[in-house]
This record gives sequence, structure tokens and C-alpha cells, in this order.
Amino acid sequence: GRVLAVLANITVTDATVPGYVTASPCCGDPVTASNINFGTGRTVANMAVVRPGDDGRVRFTLAGPAAGTAQVIVDLMGWVSSSEHPERGSRLVPVTPGRLLDTRRDEPLEPRRWRRINVRGADVVDDDGAVLVRDIVPASTAITAVMLNVTGINQRSGATGTWMSVVPTRVPGAPATSNLNLAAGQVRGNLVVVPIGADGRIFLYNDASIVDAVVDVVGYFRADLPVDSRAGRLQPVVAPFRVFDTRQPEFGSSRLGSNQAGPWDFSRVVASTTVDGLPIGAVSALLGNLTATGFERQRGGPATTYLTMYTGPDLPDTSNINLGVGEDVANLALAPLAPDLTLRVYNAAGSVHYLYDLSALVLAD
Repeated sequence: GRVLAVLANITVTDATVPGYVTASPCCGDPVTASNINFGTGRTVANMAVVRPGDDGRVRFTLAGPAAGTAQVIVDLMGWVSSSEHPERGSRLVPVTPGRLLDTRRDEPLEPRRWRRINVRGADVVDDDGAVLVRDIVPASTAITAVMLNVTGINQRSGATGTWMSVVPTRVPGAPATSNLNLAAGQVRGNLVVVPIGADGRIFLYNDASIVDAVVDVVGYFRADLPVDSRAGRLQPVVAPFRVFDTRQPEFGSSRLGSNQAGPWDFSRVVASTTVDGLPIGAVSALLGNLTATGFERQRGGPATTYLTMYTGPDLPDTSNINLGVGEDVANLALAPLAPDLTLRVYNAAGSVHYLYDLSALVLAD
């Protein structure tokens, strides 16, 4: 048995020039995909699926328009083993995204405070408290961890920079790791994988500013799926690769307009992916880095937008990326596929380019 990949939260800070970081196996050929985009004077985090080289090491490459430096912080969140590994792990079950918490409905998060979130047996409710989805995460002790998209909204009066962390149990003081970093006035999301506490709950910590938080569940891990099945196995690709980029001629060289959804067919990608030389077979979802760039505001329209990856026909009340003019924003996204291996990307306002770098596939039966 062997470790195929690790799930890591990568944070970049103290950058002297804007740019991006790519994580790749060491020491093979550099990959063309990026994991995180950053500017000077900002601290930015993004989750990544990183596949080590044969020597067990990972290479982090810094790229930008000019020579510069940056500090890189890597927090390990989990690891993916081969099917031959003697230690049996949990399998990933993707779900249609559903909202577990939106502090804009009640009270924001105060500095150095915790918010408890019920996960096992949690329902998705609307603003009036009506149940939209019951038990989006089953009420079972076999559910060991949850995959969330956590969005921080740091736009309250007197906002300052802050950071947020999601952990299985509350600890004295502040957590030792972070998931999300927010400048004053910023809205930013990040994918999070967190074990569930023994009581079926997790905890959200906010450090310095009064902020709002939106927590959307996108999947969960369960330990009781049949060992001899493929369902829920996370299969990393050898190295992340770019599937599409709307800036390029072969993908139309066209921004996605306001209140529009662009369809994408992944059947060729799935058909061309092999494991140990054999076809990968049935796939239920993709895990990859969605990046938005080149946002153009419509006259009189909003100065910001958001993007959502989803499987039709109904657009979920969730988002993957929030950005404004002049920003390049990346976020790892779990995207369930339709039976015909398609999905859609929705843009709320203005027009924007976007690209997708595939990191892993979730296998089906």
C-alpha cells in the first residue's frame, strides 16, 4: 500500500510580487496548473490535492511577472491511500451543496469566539426555517468527516484583517492552523475537510474582526461502504492538468456573462484517464481548482460576482468563488457530475473568465 496524495491547505503571505504557486510531485516535470493566486500585501489560502513524487516529496513553485519571494505555509488535512493500503479509510460521498450555516440570518462571529455547527443529521433550511433537505449528512457514527465550502464575509463596520479555522473540537485559546484569511472588506471562500467530533459537531473559530460566515456542505466521508466496491474512492491524477480555460481560443476566448451558466462535458477527460494503465471506469464527481479572473463590471451593475459549479437543472443557493475587479481567485471545488458526465458553471454578475485544473476524480460503483 502507498500514499497517493495528501489534502493540504496552502497559505501564501508576505509576497513581494503578485503571482501564483503550483504544487507538483518532486521531482518530475513542472505542471501547468496553479493552486493559489496571490497579490502583494495579502494573505491567501487554498486547499489542494497534492500528489508526492516517488521520493515522497512535493515541490512548490512560485511564479509571477517579476522575481520575488513569498512565505508558504502548508497545513496537512488528510491523505489518500491506494486500495492495497492495510489501513482502510473513509470514502467520499458528494452531495448537492446545501447550507449549514449563514450568520447573516442571525448573529455575526465576534473576535476570538467559537461557533458550534451540528453536522451529523443536519438539515438544510431556508431563511424562514423550513426544511429544504433533511439529513444532508446522515445521523450515523460511520460519518467520520465532512467536506465544506466556507465563505468569510468581512464587511461589517470597522472591519480589520482576520483569519478563521474549522476544527472537530474546541481547544483552549486559538487553533494552531487556519483555513481562511480575510482582509478588511473582503469576501472569500475556501474548501475545508474536517473530522467530525464525537458529538457529531464541528467548531468554527474567528480571530480578530466581526465577520459573517457561510458554510455549505458539499460532501462527507463514511467508513462503512463495502471494502470491495469502488464507490467513494478518491483517485488523484498523476499531476493536476488544465481541462479548460475560457481565455484560450480553443475554448471560445469569451467571458461568461451575467446570470449565465456555461456547460462543460467531461466525458473525454474521464475516458482518457487511466489507473495503472486501465480505464478509470464510472466517475461520480470531480475535485479540482476553479479559478476566476478578468472580471468586468457592467455599467451600473455590482462591483463583485460569484461563480457556482453545479449539476442542473436547478442552480443551488451556494457559491464556489467570490471576486471583484482586478482579482484572480482560486478555490478547490468538489463538483458532482450528471449521468452524462456534464456540469455547469454559473456567473452571477458582470462578465468573467474562468479555468479549471483537475486534481482528482471520485469513483462510482
